[in-house]
Amino acid sequence: APDPAGGMLKESFEIGDKIGEGTFGVVHECWHRADAKKQVHAVKYIDKAAQDLSSILTETAMMRKLNHPNVVRCLGVFNEPDHMCIVMEHWIGQDMVSRLVNITEAGRELSEEAVAGLLHQMLAAVAYLHSRDIVHRDVKLDNFLLDRPEIEASGVRVALADFGCAAYLRAGERLQESVGTKLYKAPEIFMEDYGHVVDTWAIGVCLHALLAGDLPFTNERAVLQMRPPFPIGLSGPCFDLLKRLLSKNDAKRPSAAEAMEHPFMGIRPKPEPSVKVDNAGEVDQAPQPAGVVVRKKSSKVSSVSEVASRPRSPRSLRRLKGVQFAAAAPKAVQPGDCASSSTSATASFETPRSPALPAPLASPASPASPASLASSG
Repeated sequence: APDPAGGMLKESFEIGDKIGEGTFGVVHECWHRADAKKQVHAVKYIDKAAQDLSSILTETAMMRKLNHPNVVRCLGVFNEPDHMCIVMEHWIGQDMVSRLVNITEAGRELSEEAVAGLLHQMLAAVAYLHSRDIVHRDVKLDNFLLDRPEIEASGVRVALADFGCAAYLRAGERLQESVGTKLYKAPEIFMEDYGHVVDTWAIGVCLHALLAGDLPFTNERAVLQMRPPFPIGLSGPCFDLLKRLLSKNDAKRPSAAEAMEHPFMGIRPKPEPSVKVDNAGEVDQAPQPAGVVVRKKSSKVSSVSEVASRPRSPRSLRRLKGVQFAAAAPKAVQPGDCASSSTSATASFETPRSPALPAPLASPASPASPASLASSG
């Protein structure tokens, strides 16, 4: 692990507590020395000895060019002797899989309206990357961060993080490298011939998890040969979009921009400062945040928007957690999995959009960004 008190980073930033650890390094809180308000950011230390330098340069150069409300913003890069340090926004809500597991363990589930609100932002992030000729290749719930702990809250904001597997890819071109997280991989990645819509397949996997509390596939054979076990109780538009996103034929799979125009997106809630919840005496519990469906004792579904009418088993939770923790474990990367230095804790970034920092985030020793990068390793 790096010494957070050493190196050029400390000239501009004070380094706080460690908030996560992953395969290639750690993440600490940090705040700019010239900022009287001490707004908290996150600094990701990437171990140069554990990752190919060209991959690190690709990730940092790519992140610095991105500016979208649903993409975690890179605020600066420092080239230390042993680590590349990326200063980023700090979102307090942690990652989506952690929060989904929380409400699932509590016997609650998301309404279709809440899911549509989350999904629209997730698609917006991916559509933006594709418009910049970038394919993410590791889209998963772990890499979507929230601006507050309540995933079901009205107005919750979502941002995509972790570009360690991302690559530049122009429209019509194809890639062959098999990367990503296995249970989110599109069939064509296993076949080593794919384009941008591998990201929309992964969005479909995320959508299934948000609706059912479980991932649709358990192994490569299932991804390639089996139909996804669609959750019961879905509305027509929701089922149609999920089916399209999980089409094994990538030529029939919608782009992220096309999916954003699907009728299902029309039910997403309008962002509001607060929402008054009236349970109308249906549930003998304290009021729940907007967007949550509380399972009744009868386990019956009162409307199609309550989506997952089947109980979620401990096995389902273990599978969701297993993907999360497998990606986060500080151990050798398994073949075919995208190694990431962020975990659910690493990626706890705070404010969705930060004001300009009091001083530029620059390092005299920072390497020049590659002028042209065809792909990342």
